[in-house]
Amino acid sequence: MEAKLKALKVVDLKQILSSANVSAPAKSTKNDLIAKILSSKQALDAYAKLHPPDDLLAPPEEYEYPSLSRFSRSDICS
Repeated sequence: MEAKLKALKVVDLKQILSSANVSAPAKSTKNDLIAKILSSKQALDAYAKLHPPDDLLAPPEEYEYPSLSRFSRSDICS
């Protein structure tokens, strides 16, 4: 989630907080805004409304891919 927020512009982060009615100081840094969003349930809900997930078929971020070390090179390259 944090990586997705870091990819947004400051104006987008402020829009999320504004739509969630969460105040942020005018001189907030991008990291301050991200921390504010991550710590607020209302801001996270606003983010979900403004930026719906487009990767419904992708595995969850915490998914651990199986190791390829159990395969030999001939199994992979054939």
